[in-house]
Amino acid sequence: MDISLPSGLRVSMSASGMRVRLPSGIRVDMTSSGMRVSSGLADEDELPEDADSPDENDSPDEEHSSSRENTPDEEDWPGEGDWLDDYDLRPSEQTPNYGERGVGPLPGLPLKKAAVFDVPGDAPPNDLFAHEVMVPSFFTFGPHYRFVSRTNDREILIYVSGFCLDAKDAEEVTAGFAWVGKPDTDEFSSSGNCKQRLELKGPSRETHQPTTQRAEIRAALGALQFRAWAGEGWHSIVIATDSEGLHSGITKDIEYWAANAWQTEDGQAVQDRDL
Repeated sequence: MDISLPSGLRVSMSASGMRVRLPSGIRVDMTSSGMRVSSGLADEDELPEDADSPDENDSPDEEHSSSRENTPDEEDWPGEGDWLDDYDLRPSEQTPNYGERGVGPLPGLPLKKAAVFDVPGDAPPNDLFAHEVMVPSFFTFGPHYRFVSRTNDREILIYVSGFCLDAKDAEEVTAGFAWVGKPDTDEFSSSGNCKQRLELKGPSRETHQPTTQRAEIRAALGALQFRAWAGEGWHSIVIATDSEGLHSGITKDIEYWAANAWQTEDGQAVQDRDL
């Protein structure tokens, strides 16, 4: 079944899944295996009906892949080995995989530092972002609650945090991370919060000593990859953190490190480069 809207949006549905074509040419394919976002083909409208919906065995376009949308909220946490699968679209775990290639920028895109979010005075977050806001979404069922900017309705806030206890004992160390991307509400809403033990192995499959800084970086990465935020209509994500290392690393230092062979100013290797 095909549905065409006056806005240029076209939706094709079949037993194997659903395809959404945006006016810009971007194509979103959704099946039981997950979701992928790719550039549309020039002659895709001429494809046969059975090709309108993606096959579950299709491999995602490498440069436009996005994580699965329907992720459970704070339940059934995966084992550590589950995080070492390739970063592709399949029935996924609680948070997106690290992936064999790591979590760097898309191929061909320059590495850029994040912008600093200027807070006027000592204004608390709820003065800048509205709580209990219902946000409709085309791709998911039910209402959504986000922390939406009071001055930019395409910007949301996500709180992130990480910690590490007993860091001197590698066998007894306890480290974890979490993020909060939706207000507390009793209403039915999509997932947006997560808590997770820090993995010992990173995207390079090497074992790393857990640290608070590593947990904080992992929290920010998990929050950004948790959902295809652009699919909900958001243009920018503000990360709220009390970590000076995370803040300075992503807003100031990362471009220098990349240009300096991932070494600090005193010639030391950058810690947690794999993240």
